[in-house]
Amino acid sequence: APAIVCQDITVPVGSMCEYTLTPDRLDAGTTDNCTEPGDLIYEVSLDNVNYSDEIQFDGMDLLNSPITVYLRVTDEYGNSSICTAEVNLIDDTDPQIICPEDRDIPADENLCVGIIPDLMAEMTVDNCAPIDTVFQVPAPGLLFGTADGDMITVVLTVVDVNGNTDTCGVDLTLRDVTPPVFTNCPAPNVV
Repeated sequence: APAIVCQDITVPVGSMCEYTLTPDRLDAGTTDNCTEPGDLIYEVSLDNVNYSDEIQFDGMDLLNSPITVYLRVTDEYGNSSICTAEVNLIDDTDPQIICPEDRDIPADENLCVGIIPDLMAEMTVDNCAPIDTVFQVPAPGLLFGTADGDMITVVLTVVDVNGNTDTCGVDLTLRDVTPPVFTNCPAPNVV
């Protein structure tokens, strides 16, 4: 039977949280006394029953990582050996924020200031790992500006459960949309 040698591996998943494991990634120098290395058959399994030439991992596997995988090597005479290895899937891909559009904010009619909206509810995120934290600076509800045309950039940040982050900025422009009103207007002079 082959003298099998396994190795544990740590591998990054793709942007869609996928990874394809092939047996060569787990082999650490397997040999056989009768069969040439190129004639050995390498297979992998998650359950030590169903073996194949590759295993597809996805986002659920990422959350359950590390995963025990079986490597089976068979020589040309049908003799086989099995060992186990740990596959540690890691997410090193930053989430991708799709930021809300820049916008005009109408000034409060009594104060001539704008109120920063909650932009976190409007953004979308494209990523494989669950999002852990979402925040914006300055926070929703804070006031900004004192005159028409004043601007502020609101920075949105997301952090996934693996610590990867992305940020984007939304420019808010204060717009005075309240028409002026005369106060203390003198009555017309009647002659």
